[in-house]
Amino acid sequence: MKSVQKVKSLKELRNFLSSDRQELLSRFLERKWFKNTDFQLQKEILTLPDDWEGYLADLVKRKDEIRGLEILKLTSIQRGDFMAFTRFLVRVLHTNQEINYREYVSYKYGCNPGYKGIILLEDAGEIKYFVIKKAEKFPIGESVYDSFGEMIQYKYGQLINLPKNAEKEIKRQLGVKELEIKRFIDLGQMYPDVGKSNQHFSLFAAVIDITKNSENIKKLKDQLITNTKMISFELLIEPVDRLHEYIHKVDDSFFLACILRLSSMGVIKI
Repeated sequence: MKSVQKVKSLKELRNFLSSDRQELLSRFLERKWFKNTDFQLQKEILTLPDDWEGYLADLVKRKDEIRGLEILKLTSIQRGDFMAFTRFLVRVLHTNQEINYREYVSYKYGCNPGYKGIILLEDAGEIKYFVIKKAEKFPIGESVYDSFGEMIQYKYGQLINLPKNAEKEIKRQLGVKELEIKRFIDLGQMYPDVGKSNQHFSLFAAVIDITKNSENIKKLKDQLITNTKMISFELLIEPVDRLHEYIHKVDDSFFLACILRLSSMGVIKI
């Protein structure tokens, strides 16, 4: 039996694809840029691992023309474990000039790869504290303040770890099992860098009711720190009236965006 490596046409390749990938191929063939793309690159796209479904779902939406640029074909994909660098050949319509450096960075989980947010502690119906963590980050190479969150996994045409798994992830990061998350506040989305990436993250605030622990917030703080001692970050619980101090020393864009939107909604005051 012929292996997929020896396949030399899309017609032959179709026989090696799952029904979901065959449907995806049909959608790709609606794009002129895909039909103009070299076959080996077409094959690479259609045989990406299953956990790259989010990336594929986003790529197939790429139009043939975007505001004065005609997308001629895909020229390369460079992949890591989680991210891809995708490059296109395009034509500037008003000059007819061809350019081969229209590119962007994308997660394998797609253009909406995760959710990021902050945790608020509510006492008797009033938000009195916020939780932030400080962690070592490999890309930066130093300890920085960080918001809470996780990547979203895209599988079988849907996002598979929202919202219940978001709650589980927060509890895991806090190191507790029974702490009740009273509600999530949807803070919309944020694009970290529209010039280099198509990714946008969903923002949230998770509100935890600490009314039963309000007389001893230090005990709660010690509990969280104790339970997270095996995790490589430090948890900080601060009065909400100290938020203005952290705005000037936290560089995490997700934290800052969450605080601004919470303030604009009247949930907190800065």
